Amino acid sequence: MNKKNLKHILSIMVDNEPGVLARVVGLFSGRGYNIESLSVSEVDSHKFLSRITVVTSGTKIIVPKNAFKLNSQKTSSVLKAYKEIEKEHGIDLNYSQLLRNNDILSFVPHNNFIQKKIFSILKIATKELVDMRQKEGSLIEKEFYKYLDIAKKDLLKIEKIQKKVYTNSINQKNDNVIDELEKIDISEEIDRINSHLNQIFQSIKSKQLSGKKINFILQEINRESNTILSKFLDKRVSKYAISLKMQAEKLREQIGNIL
Repeated sequence: MNKKNLKHILSIMVDNEPGVLARVVGLFSGRGYNIESLSVSEVDSHKFLSRITVVTSGTKIIVPKNAFKLNSQKTSSVLKAYKEIEKEHGIDLNYSQLLRNNDILSFVPHNNFIQKKIFSILKIATKELVDMRQKEGSLIEKEFYKYLDIAKKDLLKIEKIQKKVYTNSINQKNDNVIDELEKIDISEEIDRINSHLNQIFQSIKSKQLSGKKINFILQEINRESNTILSKFLDKRVSKYAISLKMQAEKLREQIGNIL
């Protein structure tokens, strides 16, 4: 038998009254069951009882265990009233009539089960998505710190090279050399890039990332790096300035992952 499509044979005792068969069939069709065969036979003509035999099939999601909801408080009250009537008037009441009272036994619509199932699946999927995004965020954060660290080291090396060149040139005590040093001064560019990198670091640390703001800062770092490349014509400085631009571009790519 296909596990996804379960077959059931049900034998149901009912009052032999007009419309009872239609009501039983309605319970099955309303819940998505396919009735494969159905037979009705009288069991007791004096008590007006009949047996309905139904062969039906359906999946587990179609027929949940809690399809019917019993109002226990209402049932207790009605049963107490039934017993008092029997005692006072000597009448044997048919307790099966209780089940026809919607206030006592109510059927939960089929759609509610489907809805609950969908919500359950969505809840699991949402949790998995949040977990995945948190892991992804942690990885992106590590990448941010890695690229920032490389950029800071590149900037520090540029600054050391600049200071060394300045010291050697000043020691020559040549006015022309000093004038030339003023033209290639990149101290301001270094300070601004260092400030920009610190801003990005603080944004990540405070968990208040603004994609547009960081993108703007990265553009400024790129611009300052180009200025260093054009002003300070030194192979070593060029190497680290290009690396600095590469780290800025990698940071921009990571920003694209979270925007």
